[in-house]
Parts: sequence; C-alpha cells; structure tokens
Amino acid sequence: MLASEAGELFGFIAEQIEMLLRTHCPDQLSGPEEVAVLNLGLDFSFPVYQTAIDSGVLLRWTKGFDIPSVVGQDVCELIQHEIALRRLPVKVTALVNDATGTIMSRVIFGTGTSGVYLEKLSKITKPLDGQFDDSSGKMFVSIEWGSFDNDLSVLPNTEYDIEVDRFSRNPGDQMFEKRVSGMFLGELLRTILAKLQDDPAVRLLDNIDADLGVSTGDQIPLYTRWAVDSSILSIAELDETDELETLRQKMFDALGVPFLCISIEDA
Repeated sequence: MLASEAGELFGFIAEQIEMLLRTHCPDQLSGPEEVAVLNLGLDFSFPVYQTAIDSGVLLRWTKGFDIPSVVGQDVCELIQHEIALRRLPVKVTALVNDATGTIMSRVIFGTGTSGVYLEKLSKITKPLDGQFDDSSGKMFVSIEWGSFDNDLSVLPNTEYDIEVDRFSRNPGDQMFEKRVSGMFLGELLRTILAKLQDDPAVRLLDNIDADLGVSTGDQIPLYTRWAVDSSILSIAELDETDELETLRQKMFDALGVPFLCISIEDA
C-alpha cells in the first residue's frame, strides 16, 4: 500500500470498525445514551518500538507498505484519532505483533515472516520503557527475523534475489523475508520465469512471443512487476496429475500466457 497521509490507512481501518459495529453491535451506535467503551487490541504486523501495552512507535514499513509520515509515530494514537473522529465507543488498549497475536503457533510465514518466544525479564538487556505487568517475570519477545542477515553474510543471493530487492520498497532491508514470505515469492517466481523465457537455451513457454505479439507481450502479468502472487507455487506443490492441467490452468490465469504455450515440461 502506498499513501501520502496516515489517515488513508488508519481512517480505512476505523471505517471497517464502524461497519463491524453497525452490523453486529448496532446498540453501541443507536442512541445518545452512554454506552460501554469497547476495548480494541491492535494487531500490527510491522516493526515497532513498543513503549507500553497500548503504545508503539513504527520503526519502518515492510511488506510493500510505504506511508513515510507514519514512521516515528505512535500507531495506537493514529488509529485512536481516527476512531475518535467517527465518535466510536472504542479504545485501543493493547498493541501486539501478528506473531504474538498467533502465539499458539509461535511462528509466522505469511505475507511476511517473524517469530516470537517467551523470555525471562531478567534476561532482557534492552531498556523496558513504559508500563507493563512484570508479575509473571516473563515477556513475549518478537524477534522480527525478517531482517535477519541484511548484509548477506550467510543467506544465498542469486541474480533473481538481487532484482526483487532492487525493485522493492525497501532495498537492502528484510532480506530473509524477501526469500521466504508470501509477499515476495510470487515476484521471485515471476522474475525467474521471465528470465528463463528470454533465454533461448531454455526455451521456456516456447512460441509465446509469436502467439502474443511483441506489442502486447509486455502487458501480461509475466512481464509486469509485482503482478504475480505466490498462490501458483501452492498449486505446483499440490498438482500431482500426469498432465498437470490444474497447474497449467493456474499458469494461464496468473501469468497471462496462452494455455497452448504451456507444455507439461514448462509446468
């Protein structure tokens, strides 16, 4: 998502909250009488510096989001401001990372990737600002391992990885995430296929140019950055038929390539 102002994102979220209330809790909005304030937990899957259970400053955007004005601001205050503008009886009382929000799994491999674990407070060396409950002696820690090895001292780095990173919204950042997460796997696949299709020694998707014509070939998803999602990889994993017809149909739908150009060998 690209936007110039915070209100475009957080205003949209507040509108969805209002729609939810009107659909499922109309009594909360129907009359002038005072109603109970509803507590809201904000699941925010971006790196933040959390200063309290209900406060956190955005450090940087990931997953293709880019709203520069939000970086360095408290995301709870931003969403609360939009909620207040709509006079909704809702208060943000907790901020959690998506990995923490799905703590039963402990690991997120979705649009992005991260992990969370339970650590003893005595072993946490960074300053813990703000208010928090220390009665358990433990705290969940979000690892934010999507940024693991950004200097690429360990991770492999192919020509395809380099190209995906170069045309991303945050070059040089989230380098592990760009190799394993759903936001980037589709683009990584598209980049590989496009280069193989252009390689005469490989002859992938043979005759595609003749069928499409040079003037229209550049407009199909195969040649369009960020036009292919990662679902095609799931189909590739699941289709075990001899003709791979399901996968070939998915390649037709996702890549915009004529079905007759997609051989079993291509799939």
